[in-house]
Amino acid sequence: GSHNPLRLAAARSGREVLVGDTADALAEAVRQKRLHVECRILQQLPDSALEIRLAGSDNTVAVIAHHIASAAGRLAARAAEASLPAEFAVPRVSAEWAAIAESCAVADAELRKLAQLPDAQVTLNRDGQKSKRARSTILAQAVHHANEHRAQVAAALSAAGITALDLDELDL
Repeated sequence: GSHNPLRLAAARSGREVLVGDTADALAEAVRQKRLHVECRILQQLPDSALEIRLAGSDNTVAVIAHHIASAAGRLAARAAEASLPAEFAVPRVSAEWAAIAESCAVADAELRKLAQLPDAQVTLNRDGQKSKRARSTILAQAVHHANEHRAQVAAALSAAGITALDLDELDL
């Protein structure tokens, strides 16, 4: 009846973990998350493009893209129950995206590796507060968070006449 065959109750916490087709779909979504490629595109833009603002927001392309990149590393570390990576500054010139692209490639690879593991509960420590989450929840957040903000970056650039960040092309 009401049992979802794609979910399995986690033995200790009562929370659900992903199995079967749903886990495969998440792994594919993580595989397609290639933030390092987007950083390489930002690296090729004129420096002035980094200062373009999203309509109705105080945030620039550089600030939004930096937020995506730094969050990717933090989410990968949390899903792996590892130490958080060092923070990096918001780039002021496009060439600075090269180093961030390398960090994103590491985070992307770690997220892909974690997506291949069986789902499990991981312990998070945020500001001294411990909680448990399914690894799949953190991986899904990494994908959805990046998608939300990369759409903002693409929209801001497109509104300014810059079409270098074609999200449809990146997803294929």
